[in-house]
Amino acid sequence: MVNAFDSTIWPPTPILPEVKALLARFFDLIDAQDPEGSGKGLAEEVFTEDGTLITGNGTFTGKSEIARSRSDAWKTTVSRKHNFDKVFAAGSTADDLVFFGTVESETNAGQHFKGDFAARGLIKHDTLGKPRISYWQPYKGHIYHA
Repeated sequence: MVNAFDSTIWPPTPILPEVKALLARFFDLIDAQDPEGSGKGLAEEVFTEDGTLITGNGTFTGKSEIARSRSDAWKTTVSRKHNFDKVFAAGSTADDLVFFGTVESETNAGQHFKGDFAARGLIKHDTLGKPRISYWQPYKGHIYHA
């Protein structure tokens, strides 16, 4: 299976393999057409207890809100695929990340779109040392018909 980071240019600051795996899982869930399962997966597997996820549908904070965050994600869309071109890391621990990439989608009406986007993600480690996203905010760039 191709993941969103297969051709990504990573920063010189080392990113832990566990963090890369977490980010790949995040986008597997975001791009999955399973509103209930993907929301639950984001809440249980990806975000911190008090994490914040910002999407086009709103701001969701905490596990219960994040679990419901995907309920409207597929009302007008039949497919979505994110790909990341480059990741930048702030600080020596690489826990503040900025991503640049593209997203392709298809609407229920059969229209195809492709666009640029950026996102900022903050990584924290839970009490067991597992990485989790504590904050995620995307920024849309130019969107055009594909």
